[in-house]
Amino acid sequence: MLQLHICKELGLTLTELRHRMTEEEIVLWSVFFEILNDQQDEAMRKAKRR
Repeated sequence: MLQLHICKELGLTLTELRHRMTEEEIVLWSVFFEILNDQQDEAMRKAKRR
């Protein structure tokens, strides 16, 4: 699922992604998406408190 999300973000096919990106880069994208999700969750919590 992570690889499909990356493909969507970068406008690549799954085959293109697998040829262009190392496993390390995919792990970094995973961390990036986790941080984004955490930030969005925090923003939602703050909005609900108002």
